[in-house]
Amino acid sequence: MTKGIVPGSGVENARQAFNREAFGVPVIAVGLPTVVDGASLLWHAKQQGAVCPELEELSGPVFVTPREIDQQVHDAAKVIGYAINRALQPHLSIGDLDLLLS
Repeated sequence: MTKGIVPGSGVENARQAFNREAFGVPVIAVGLPTVVDGASLLWHAKQQGAVCPELEELSGPVFVTPREIDQQVHDAAKVIGYAINRALQPHLSIGDLDLLLS
């Protein structure tokens, strides 16, 4: 089994993989989904009983992202960063990390 991540693969826009085969060293990858396929969104909305005529009227594929995506990515990156730092440096507190990052 290949470990790693292929950016964009969830929306059929795959890029170079980040994995052992690509870099020659073990890779641990953390992915953060930032878009959703409109057809998947429509299907899930219908499962919940929602009506979304705007998506049903589209003729081609569409990908959707929330308006506040920049803030969401910033917040998620901070959480992921803190988690990695705490995992690799358990002796540091969140306060210590805040001091180092400010």
